[in-house]
Amino acid sequence: MGARSKMSNPIAYALSHGENNTDFAFNGKVELRGKKVLIENFDPKIFSAGDILYLSGEIFTLRDKACKLLIEKPLKNLRIHIIYTSGPIFKNGRILSIGPTTSSRMELFLDKLIGKYNVKAIIGKGGMNRNIIKRNKICYLLFTGGAGALASKFIEKVVATYFDELGEAERIYHLYVKNFGPLIVAIDSYGNSILRNFV
Repeated sequence: MGARSKMSNPIAYALSHGENNTDFAFNGKVELRGKKVLIENFDPKIFSAGDILYLSGEIFTLRDKACKLLIEKPLKNLRIHIIYTSGPIFKNGRILSIGPTTSSRMELFLDKLIGKYNVKAIIGKGGMNRNIIKRNKICYLLFTGGAGALASKFIEKVVATYFDELGEAERIYHLYVKNFGPLIVAIDSYGNSILRNFV
């Protein structure tokens, strides 16, 4: 059985659990509340399970094949603070959709990747083993599955791509995003979790 969050849709969660410190106009229609965070200042220790975040800065998409290559053929001097487990739909030079993929498929590689590339958080869907998150003192963030077209609206630019030989869906996209969210801290760096059915 897969994991289910207590509030499985992060947008619905944000509407009902938003904090009062930040009002965020969402598509000009709905007010969501959460914390705006610059990725360059992201500190996993200060966030708690259930927090709602909007991230601005550089993120990197990652899927299974790219995870393996990052270990076998390291990209020198690259800091991947935020991993987004996603396979974008790319057409005519634009990302049309960039929804989350199942994060647990990456677990085999994470202990090596996190230390090597200074990873601070992973964005995805479906949950992860919280012992991995706690051991490496990072956060696991949920984004709504099926909202790939929405996620693409937060992309300011494609900074670079890596391992292009893997194809458009599997290669790594280095992106600059603005107010990407709502993202729910599903597992914090202390191992606290809003997910059921995961260790």
